[in-house]
Amino acid sequence: MDQAAKIRYRRERLSVPLKKQGRLLLAVLTTALTLSTASHADEPTAEDKKLASLLPAHLFSRDAEPTTSILIDKQRKNAYLVHMENDVPHVVREITHLQFGQQDGDKQSEGDLKTPEGVYRIEKFIPDSQLAPVYGSGAFPLDYPNPLDRIEGRNGSGIWLHGRDDNDPSKVATRGCVAFQNKEIRELEPVLKPGTNIIISPKTEFMTPAAYEAKKASLFKQLDAFFNDWNNADITSLAKILHPTFHDANGLNRDAWVAKKKTLAAAYPERDIKISNIYAFKEDGKQVVFDFNQSYCAANLFSYDHKRLFFKPEGDKLSLVAEDSIALPIQPILTAEATRFVDQWIDTWSKNEIFQYLALYNSEFTYDGGKKLADWQVYKSGIFAQRPEQKISYSNLQIAPVKGDLYRVTFKQNYQSDSYTDVGIKTLMLSGCPGDFSIVSESWTALK
Repeated sequence: MDQAAKIRYRRERLSVPLKKQGRLLLAVLTTALTLSTASHADEPTAEDKKLASLLPAHLFSRDAEPTTSILIDKQRKNAYLVHMENDVPHVVREITHLQFGQQDGDKQSEGDLKTPEGVYRIEKFIPDSQLAPVYGSGAFPLDYPNPLDRIEGRNGSGIWLHGRDDNDPSKVATRGCVAFQNKEIRELEPVLKPGTNIIISPKTEFMTPAAYEAKKASLFKQLDAFFNDWNNADITSLAKILHPTFHDANGLNRDAWVAKKKTLAAAYPERDIKISNIYAFKEDGKQVVFDFNQSYCAANLFSYDHKRLFFKPEGDKLSLVAEDSIALPIQPILTAEATRFVDQWIDTWSKNEIFQYLALYNSEFTYDGGKKLADWQVYKSGIFAQRPEQKISYSNLQIAPVKGDLYRVTFKQNYQSDSYTDVGIKTLMLSGCPGDFSIVSESWTALK
């Protein structure tokens, strides 16, 4: 019995604890997925518990939103539905007896009848009504070839996860796709969405929790080094991480990309680059894909993108080979950061915390036709002393970019104290990167 079979057997013996691990996802999937409910009269052994606690060494995350991916093992002909929550992978479904391409090995070219190995995304779902019988109950096309495949010369198209022709039970292989049982495709249809990550590995690996955490720390340490070099404009160190064959999402090669970064670093020495919702997908020993959202803020612009960085291991380090980027709408993140800032501003005001309140103002702050921050401090200190019970609320917050790192924020403001009440439209001009705003001017218009 190989490791995967042992893990499956032990997990069946420990089916109740596994259900508890994945209970959040299971609440969603109960109507869609059929989970093992096998039970055994004998008590689980220490080896049972050890094997059942092993984690798939192919998916990692940091401060990420919950998501579901599929990990496919070509050698064992298995697929694992893996739910990531609280940065821990939970195998909530194992599917066996998959079919792959007629030829073994990693796909290289059109018509070689091989199944690719790598990290891919589902593009859409195609129902059986739009398919030939050979594809069974439906199909999920993948984005093969990915940017790394293209740089390394792999080509071809039409790699899908699909069902089977029930009228042709003799068929045991595909032309390069991954074939599931039709009932399994129907179960997966409500779970897998466009953008769902699919990791196709020649052979999966499972780790102890301690080894998993060590691997995770090693991977994210190298990602952090990349962004530290970029944030600090250390282009020389940044260039050392790039593989000689590197190309970015716009087709720039390594030398052109480095030259562009040097030009931008000289023109805009101050920048703030943040990444969030970070995932790392490791196919096997050949590639690691980091998947995250990135905000870039400098004096000239603010951008928000969904990025994938494709790395190759070289010794004990990773080398960046390809970059893929999709622009995301900036308004939601601007609104969220402006709301967070105004909430903090209102909170300090309502609590009469004058120093914390004034700390949210820029040193260049002006108001009322040119008065300075020092004048504002005197005026507000007097108000805070006269009205210890201030209640402020707001609604209908709007934010709009003005230029560079300057934003106009407006909202309806309700003010109440024991001696004074008003309602009006407040306008705050905010300067800085989202997440690091300060107020550079403030005005108010009464509502009648």
